[in-house]
Amino acid sequence: HTPADADEVLRTEVAREALRLALLLASGRGATPASHALAALCCLTVARFPARESAGDLVMLPSQDRSRWDTALVEEGFRQLTRAASGDTPSRYHFEAAIAAEHVRAATLAETNWDGIVDLYHALETIDPSPVVRLNRAIALAMAGRNREGLAVLDALSAEGQLAEWPWFHASRAWLLHRTGLESSAASHLWRAMALGPPAAHRRLLERGFDAPREDPPSS
Repeated sequence: HTPADADEVLRTEVAREALRLALLLASGRGATPASHALAALCCLTVARFPARESAGDLVMLPSQDRSRWDTALVEEGFRQLTRAASGDTPSRYHFEAAIAAEHVRAATLAETNWDGIVDLYHALETIDPSPVVRLNRAIALAMAGRNREGLAVLDALSAEGQLAEWPWFHASRAWLLHRTGLESSAASHLWRAMALGPPAAHRRLLERGFDAPREDPPSS
């Protein structure tokens, strides 16, 4: 749901079409627990869209106005998540939906169950050990106050090199280095992220640097 190029903040139309199709699949006679988990994930993700952009700019998670979340979609997301629990073997969608649920369940950023999110990402890795999943776990570790553990994950990813050309890897590393007081290294990765040519809205976010409090994560 994040655009790969062009001056677009969120791919809202694409995400809403995916939501429509996921709900259609979940309502059919052949619906499976994974179908309901996918529908839950789509609902809980799209529900947050109204708070994720403002005047053409991305809004960081700590700054999002949670009152703008679509409560009807949140409620449907939890209904779908309940239906998804009927199976014996969880799919990747179960874990991704559970992570999304932790975000919308929290009334404030401080109330977010970050340790629980870390555990969910760890479980997701057993199904999908992709670099992006591991990157997200590193961010969750930092948000749980475990900065050094998060950096260790990013160090391993850096050594593997699979995300070397992805701006948000460098932005994430810059943010985590900033949290640990390593400002020079943080600045280097921030510049690297911008040099890789992210979409315009993302570039504006990166250009704002780390004026925000240290707990602000690098993505929304």
